[in-house]
Amino acid sequence: GRSAHTRAGTQTAAMTAGGSTYGGSSGSYSLNTTEEYNGTAWSGGGNLSTGTQSVQGDGTQTAAWVCGGYQHPNNNTTNSQEYNGTAWGAGGTLSTGRQYSHGCGLLTAGLIVGGHSSYSATTEEYDGSSWSAGANVHTALWTSAVFGIQTAAVSASGQRTSPSARLYETQEYNGTSWS
Repeated sequence: GRSAHTRAGTQTAAMTAGGSTYGGSSGSYSLNTTEEYNGTAWSGGGNLSTGTQSVQGDGTQTAAWVCGGYQHPNNNTTNSQEYNGTAWGAGGTLSTGRQYSHGCGLLTAGLIVGGHSSYSATTEEYDGSSWSAGANVHTALWTSAVFGIQTAAVSASGQRTSPSARLYETQEYNGTSWS
């Protein structure tokens, strides 16, 4: 069991990576494991290079990406990793280290939104090798639900300004701007 992990894939070819076995910030609870799902059962996959919790990513089971997250000690990381269905390799570097942002899209067209690094309104786009700035969301947020593709994404709900301030807002991204 784990929390604060990411996911990618479909119902019959999914994966999950990273996460935590405890809600605390101790690095000893951060996981580097990957598990794959075939629609019936889970099995082990390749390990992330470093245990990371509150990580975000998407893609497919054989072409996934993860980025950011928390790595002990007290590090909102900027690194990305790419998964080929067997092993993780190095990817591009985020402009801002963050955790609790959420992402969507493919390995060659990824998107992350917001995050917890003093509450971010930043959007970054991934082309499979490097991250670049996208348009900022209207409200700095973290823990929002993000889904879709890089040119047609939705950010729904989340938290803003402080952990007790819930956001009741849906924003749509067309690859250029949020509305």
